[in-house]
Amino acid sequence: QDDRSCPPGVQLLGGIVVTFVSWGGYSRYQQRSNTIAYINGEALGIQEYERTYSQTLEALRAQMRGQLDDATLKALNLRQRVYDQLLERMLMLQDAKRLGMSASEEELRQRIAATPAFQAGGQFNEEIYRRALAANNLTPAAFEEEQRLEVALDKLRRLISGFAKVS
Repeated sequence: QDDRSCPPGVQLLGGIVVTFVSWGGYSRYQQRSNTIAYINGEALGIQEYERTYSQTLEALRAQMRGQLDDATLKALNLRQRVYDQLLERMLMLQDAKRLGMSASEEELRQRIAATPAFQAGGQFNEEIYRRALAANNLTPAAFEEEQRLEVALDKLRRLISGFAKVS
């Protein structure tokens, strides 16, 4: 090949462009591969799905006291049920957000303080709260964000149930 056909600077630039394009493509691929579904443009991550599935499975095992075998698990179609629950929750959260439903600081504080697991003698106990979160590998910020979402969902449920009254 003739040296005049492509100056060295252009070759270097071309190599850099290919690297960035490849990296960008890999990043998008990695993001897609960590996503199980998109619901109205919002990603449902595989980690969230797997965490929810594991929690649901453990709760079911505890409830059934060791009587959960593979056949029962298959009959329950637990993986699909968890997916459906997460899908429904995401749709409801999107509706709550669209309707401007959120939790005030006072609502969040009251919800957490009213949780029996965080109380001693019927009163909220900060130390118990922090220990319980740590035992479940949760930070206060992550737990409180989840509680904010639950308050918004509760508001949406109340709104829906208000429309669904039967005489």
